[in-house]
Amino acid sequence: MMLNFLGPSLDLYMMNNGGKIDLKLALDFRVQMIERIQIVHSKGYIHRDIRPEDFLKKKKKRPNKLYLA
Repeated sequence: MMLNFLGPSLDLYMMNNGGKIDLKLALDFRVQMIERIQIVHSKGYIHRDIRPEDFLKKKKKRPNKLYLA
């Protein structure tokens, strides 16, 4: 599956950083989260239970890019 190529979830990333996240990174993630949800909705799907565990980060290339699982 594609999930094997992605890194940790946003929830795990925050736990590894003591529950804190840089403000600039948090704002960047917020914009990406909204964009990902808009893409899913534009395809006619509704994701009813969105949690931090559903957003995954890439491991190496573009480490600050989020993906919706």
